Amino acid sequence: MYNKSVKLYRIHDQVFMKNDGLDDIPVSIVWLRPTTGWGKEVSLIGIHNEVVILDCIDQLDPDSRCIAEEELERNYFYIDILRLIRTDVNLGNRYFEAETDRGKSRFVVKNPYVDIRPTGNDGVIIRDVVGNLFRIKSLSELDNWSRREFEKVN
Repeated sequence: MYNKSVKLYRIHDQVFMKNDGLDDIPVSIVWLRPTTGWGKEVSLIGIHNEVVILDCIDQLDPDSRCIAEEELERNYFYIDILRLIRTDVNLGNRYFEAETDRGKSRFVVKNPYVDIRPTGNDGVIIRDVVGNLFRIKSLSELDNWSRREFEKVN
């Protein structure tokens, strides 16, 4: 069941929305709740305001959905943590050494109360001191060692 009134198309790097007889407008595509609502509601934002909220991108026709998925992937680039090798706490800073989908990585988190956020489904989003976003998709799916290491810094 598609939302037939919303169609997306691309001209070069800009995404436009065609909506039932209105002028086509440039839009940005974002998750409505990027931390806790990953994969759920999507917001299409025009130049000055929010234009449309969709319950999920499945409501779009296949071509529009493909454009939305590409934009969301570009706007929300996460490095997935597969395994925690070592963690430490020193003077309030959290130090991580992890195996990720991009290789081995070391990073620091200064404010865990702000920069380590649970997602709605057993996952965690971590922002390091330089703004990189790391994601643990599911804490329960981590091996025992990784879970213990995470508990040391959380």
